[in-house]
Amino acid sequence: MTTYTEGALDGEFLAFEVHPEICREQTTFSSGNSIVAGQIVKGALGTTVPAVAADTTGLYLSFQNTDASAAAKKGAVIVRGPCVATRSMITYPAGSTAPQKAAHDAALAAVGIIVRS
Repeated sequence: MTTYTEGALDGEFLAFEVHPEICREQTTFSSGNSIVAGQIVKGALGTTVPAVAADTTGLYLSFQNTDASAAAKKGAVIVRGPCVATRSMITYPAGSTAPQKAAHDAALAAVGIIVRS
């Protein structure tokens, strides 16, 4: 029998979201990026890219898996709360240290996105 490993599902990282129309916005993920649900991303809502470890401005959480590796693609992001995200399901920027992850959590909390264990 073949074993299938399923990736993260859309919104699976959310423990609580008050209402999709309040918390989510549409964005365009820049070409050359493969985004997973729960990944920390940044940018204006017109152009969104994966966040980097040292930067905590303009952060969002990707709501869904989006393959924009070949061309820019539209997708949904969590831009404001109130909502609660599960820390173990968040994809932090590559190379993030514990203090940088704490700074990302604080930046998300500032807009009402609470990250909990």
